[in-house]
Amino acid sequence: MKNLKDFEAPVPQIEKLSELIFLSSIILGSAGEIVTMIGNAKNGKQIGGVGEIGLIGRLSAGCNETFEKLQLQGIEKKWDLAEWVVPLEFCYDDIKGKLEGLSLKTGIAIEDMTSDEYMTDLVMPLLQKAINKMLWRFIWFNDTEAKNVADGGVITDNVDLKYFTLNDGLFKRIFAIMAAKPGQHVAIEANAKATIAEQRKTLYTIGTATGIMDSMIAAKSPRMGAKENVSFKMTEAFAEALRWDLKKSNSGDLVFTETKDGVKLTKYAGYDVIVLPIWDQMIGEYENLGATYNKPYRVILCAKGDLLVGTGSKNSLNEFRTGFEEKEGTNWYKAKDEIGTQTLEDDLIVAAY
Repeated sequence: MKNLKDFEAPVPQIEKLSELIFLSSIILGSAGEIVTMIGNAKNGKQIGGVGEIGLIGRLSAGCNETFEKLQLQGIEKKWDLAEWVVPLEFCYDDIKGKLEGLSLKTGIAIEDMTSDEYMTDLVMPLLQKAINKMLWRFIWFNDTEAKNVADGGVITDNVDLKYFTLNDGLFKRIFAIMAAKPGQHVAIEANAKATIAEQRKTLYTIGTATGIMDSMIAAKSPRMGAKENVSFKMTEAFAEALRWDLKKSNSGDLVFTETKDGVKLTKYAGYDVIVLPIWDQMIGEYENLGATYNKPYRVILCAKGDLLVGTGSKNSLNEFRTGFEEKEGTNWYKAKDEIGTQTLEDDLIVAAY
């Protein structure tokens, strides 16, 4: 793709937004849809989770009873927040001969685009979408130790690591939990294959995808049943394999309901299933290993309340400033906040990859 400022100037120039054709892209959905967003979080602040009272009830000792300390069981974790910033600038010359028809101003005032249709109806909606995609990346794919493929990592070569090393995302945390608690991990053999064709061939075997789902259900803790908003969350690539498996084995079908946010919903064995094409998109763009992708088939079974995202402000999407520097003739946009991820009850998370 080319930058707008590098386009050849059409004659006449574009004068209406309706003349612009927006390129297709995945509908992201809200980044906070499958996690619990906690605003006003503080770096280093404790995250307390209270569970149950310990064992009580024993044989009575009569009049001289010995009292025991009340034992409250709980979880203690801390926020590890990092500060992110989006500093952007643009000027009238970037759109001169292309989109200046969107401005009703003339003379020197035309340089100030902060209140033009160009800013309010074109730039701002696209920026909001870009920030939402950025939050998906922060929440799930970031890794403070990220490396490009050429250096032994999984981030696509030529992708700048500065966009990934801000914080540790939930995938990194969940992979660490599974390494420490292997009983909660279900291996997907297809992910280890050397080519995309081999990955697909391995997963598209009757009984494989459904077997993975059933193994995850078998691996979950009985306490998960007491949690609210428990669901499977998966890549679209795995969901399609699961649907194929059900149909080929004459075990039914997955009927998807697509929300306005682009998220697909269905059911499996009584559990809600949330299909997230944005995961597939980001794996394809940012974790392309060359001959294959890094873990294209991923499934997580847990409650929404066990996936935590802390932000310094109440609403990251609304915390921004715009302005115009008259001397330089530069328009600017700046958004800034803090973000961090954490899991709550590690024992209640099951993952397949």
